[in-house]
Amino acid sequence: MGFLRGSASVILIALGSAIFLFSFVIAFGWGRKPLPIESTIVALTGVSLVFAGYWLVREMDGAPIAVVCLKVILGAGSFLLLVGVLALIIRPSDFPIGYFLLTGSLSVIGFFKFRAHISRL
Repeated sequence: MGFLRGSASVILIALGSAIFLFSFVIAFGWGRKPLPIESTIVALTGVSLVFAGYWLVREMDGAPIAVVCLKVILGAGSFLLLVGVLALIIRPSDFPIGYFLLTGSLSVIGFFKFRAHISRL
């Protein structure tokens, strides 16, 4: 049973990471107008899949690897908040500022909530 949970966790973490990265492509709209709301939904789906992968192995030996993957995804998402704030100052044209602000803010909240969850264990 542990092998199945570990395998499913690896697949979920890899798929979630790929979907999170794909949200950047959606944010810029493939040459069309920026799609901040849609790309934020895709990014949250990716983060949710990575969290599901962690949740499967949270009590197993592979949990530290899953924790690192989730922290990297949430840390990268938190960095997007800085990019969004800088974009507000610079005001580039056709830049999905909403995506960076929404995804960054939600990642910061998720990062601190996840740290509080880990410290309770």
